[in-house]
Amino acid sequence: MDGCFGQANNKTMVKYNLHITDPDSDMYMYERVDEHVCIKGHSYMVCDQACGAVERAAKNTRVISDMYDWIDIMAHMPHMKVVEHKQSMHR
Repeated sequence: MDGCFGQANNKTMVKYNLHITDPDSDMYMYERVDEHVCIKGHSYMVCDQACGAVERAAKNTRVISDMYDWIDIMAHMPHMKVVEHKQSMHR
């Protein structure tokens, strides 16, 4: 998790952590849960910058209806290489 508020710092996760640490709960597993939250600034990572560049380029596209429209947007971006995924690429 990268510090985004909605990913882990929400009521669902807090309730879950309470259930698994409550000895009276059917879900009791641990005496204690330590949660570590990443500091803000994750948007400086290369992958996040690439996603932002794609989103900005997509704003100039009138309609994006399927994955091929996204592929076309990325294929026309400088420094972006689109690779078709094939099952043979995996063992």
